[in-house]
Amino acid sequence: MSKADALMRTNLKRSHPGEQPGHEIFDTPRNDEFYDAHVYDTLDSSKREVRLIRVLPDHGAGSVECELLCKKPLETIRGTYSALSYYAGVPNKTQLITVNGFKFRAFANLAHALAEARHFWKKIYGSKEFLLWVDQICIDQQNIPERSQQVGLMRDTYSYAEEVLICLSTKKLVAEVLGSHISFYQVQSKSPH
Repeated sequence: MSKADALMRTNLKRSHPGEQPGHEIFDTPRNDEFYDAHVYDTLDSSKREVRLIRVLPDHGAGSVECELLCKKPLETIRGTYSALSYYAGVPNKTQLITVNGFKFRAFANLAHALAEARHFWKKIYGSKEFLLWVDQICIDQQNIPERSQQVGLMRDTYSYAEEVLICLSTKKLVAEVLGSHISFYQVQSKSPH
């Protein structure tokens, strides 16, 4: 048996019931209840559609809340959103956030990055609407063909963003070493708008 066949058999054994083979190539936290709510509409790959989220202001509790917005062709939203880059971590370390009123298990590092991004946004832009593209939420992680298609668009998704926000820390690192809110970088897009 070849190494590729052995890997495929291992991956098929690790798949959760009801999941398509390939899910574990980039394993994400389980969100069965969220996916059962059917919050994702089907993207038209011929139109190069993507989804964005609107990150809502902190209402004092510190929890992250956002709204998943309707799909849009990437060309029509160029320069109107930010994109977030972060270290995902492992799928069993999660933190609950709220998306469209539903509980969503985000990578713990993503929840941290979203909270940091929200703090940064308020400090720099005040009450301006915060539209963001972030992979774990904007891509339907249960839809393997969509994931593949969206990965193919990532270069443009990041380059069409008005800016890319990069979170280089984890919640643990900030608490132990860095101090509060000093782990964020902003990169202006070089793409013409």
